[in-house]
Amino acid sequence: RLRVRLVVPPKKDRILCMEGHAQLIEATAVGSNIDASSMIAPGTFGIPQAEAAKKKADEARAERMRGTSSGAEVKEDVLRCSGEVWIEDARTGDNRKKLGRFVMEKERIADPTKLIYTIPRPTR
Repeated sequence: RLRVRLVVPPKKDRILCMEGHAQLIEATAVGSNIDASSMIAPGTFGIPQAEAAKKKADEARAERMRGTSSGAEVKEDVLRCSGEVWIEDARTGDNRKKLGRFVMEKERIADPTKLIYTIPRPTR
């Protein structure tokens, strides 16, 4: 489980809480490139088409692990967290008000040095 607590400005007497389940989704499960070996039952020995599909999927998995994938784009695993959001009092944790659900997902960024972070100056 993942819990994120953020202080709500300007009074800072409320806290925004996000709590949910974090999971790592393998690159083979993302998009249309599904791993064929996971769909083939282990009792399919002797069926030539099933054996060929399993062998091809195993070779593709081995190439991905070595980093020598023949595809132009290298797929990476996706980190996703989803859960509930609520707001509560900062001091006591009482007066919870549910706001809804959230989903966070890690994105691949081509050049992280080009990101701009703007953080306003705190007011007191």
